[in-house]
Order: sequence, then structure tokens, then C-alpha cells
Amino acid sequence: MKIKNKILLVESEMLKPQGHFLDYLIETSNFFKNDRKILWFLNKNFNSNNFDLPNFCLIKKIIKSNNFHIKKNRIFYFFEKIFFFIINNFNIFFFIFFFF
Repeated sequence: MKIKNKILLVESEMLKPQGHFLDYLIETSNFFKNDRKILWFLNKNFNSNNFDLPNFCLIKKIIKSNNFHIKKNRIFYFFEKIFFFIINNFNIFFFIFFFF
């Protein structure tokens, strides 16, 4: 029995299944689906809208993104960006070790 290697794909900005974000995930997953176990880390606010995502990928919605917009609340935007950067890095490292 061959043990599959793992590949982790992170997409933090995609909120709905469209465009080059989804294209990147699906094409990479299809290329490696026979050789590796594939994990996706997506934005917590991602809504698949009943789009048929690959069932051979393990999909986790763990990444948070900004609620404030830079044009309206510049100071809050940057503080929130720094906060989410720290939290998201912690989550990613936690799940990397979790899957090992």
C-alpha cells in the first residue's frame, strides 16, 4: 500500500466559486489527485452556491478576511489586517501539524 503525500492549497480571498481563484484550485487538484492527498484552506465566508466542488479534496474554511473597507475606515482596516494575519498564520501552522 502506497502512502500518499499531501498538498495544501490556500486561497484566502475567494468568497464565491468563480474566476481564477477557483480555476487555480481545481486545475492543481486535478493534476495531483492521483499522487497526493489534497487539502484546501479557504475563506470562512466562502459560499459554494451549490457548485460541485471536487469530492477528492478535503476542504476546510478557516481563513478570516477583513470586514472593514480601506476607503471608509483606513485605520480599522489596517488593524484588522494585522490581527487576521496573525490569527490566520496560527491556524495554518496548527492545521499543518494537525494533518501530519
